[in-house]
Amino acid sequence: MKHNNHEKIVTVSATINRYGKCEINVADNGEGIEPSALDKIFVPFFTTKPHGSGIGLALSQQIIHRHKGRISATSEVGKGSCFSVLL
Repeated sequence: MKHNNHEKIVTVSATINRYGKCEINVADNGEGIEPSALDKIFVPFFTTKPHGSGIGLALSQQIIHRHKGRISATSEVGKGSCFSVLL
């Protein structure tokens, strides 16, 4: 969200789906993620940042999977991203 010139907004919501699973969504109105990078963001050591390690999302995914959950991301360049965790 650092390159965003307007108000920075992060929205967090949680719901129970029709299968009784908890779904947590975290969305922002930042710069978004390029489609070519979106396919790789959960790969260990993949990063688009000059000083990033690429371990954060891969580790998050492992932790969520060990709790029998899933994490996914959607994004639109210039409009923001949304990460969904299903537990």
